[in-house]
Amino acid sequence: MRRIALAAVMATGVMGVCAAPGSAAATRAEYIAQVDPICQPFVTPEKNAYTAYRKDYKEWQRRLSRGTQKAWEGQTHQVYLSLFRYVDLRATLTDQITAVSPAREDAATVSQWLTDRNRSERYAFSAAFAFEAFKFKRYYKLVARSNKYDAAGYNAISGFGFQACGVSA
Repeated sequence: MRRIALAAVMATGVMGVCAAPGSAAATRAEYIAQVDPICQPFVTPEKNAYTAYRKDYKEWQRRLSRGTQKAWEGQTHQVYLSLFRYVDLRATLTDQITAVSPAREDAATVSQWLTDRNRSERYAFSAAFAFEAFKFKRYYKLVARSNKYDAAGYNAISGFGFQACGVSA
């Protein structure tokens, strides 16, 4: 029992030393040091999820030109699922990044970046639902909007100094 209590006290002490989520960074370097480790574990899964989406989409196009109606409909659902998984992963990362406050002088840039990421994700989620509903014209329109905000977000932080967060899929 005493070991459990000691472990809990030690763990609490160690957590107190680490930067708490949502704590404001005093400098850009501190912000990057807090946020890049959040992004790092997402780089490979995000790339893999995007690759799966593109692969499923190419298969959907192939089945559109040849194959059965049922196979094409099944592939339509698969594209929806892979796009949804990819965007859900991005949204999870965005939520975690949002918990860290930037340095005061970088607040506007970071806010723009995160706002653009959120907009991109909202449009991409809507695109996934449109695809699932066989509303392909709407899907293409929403993907274009998502890509526009995604590019704007990356432009907002280009040259910011990120190693992992500035990597796109």
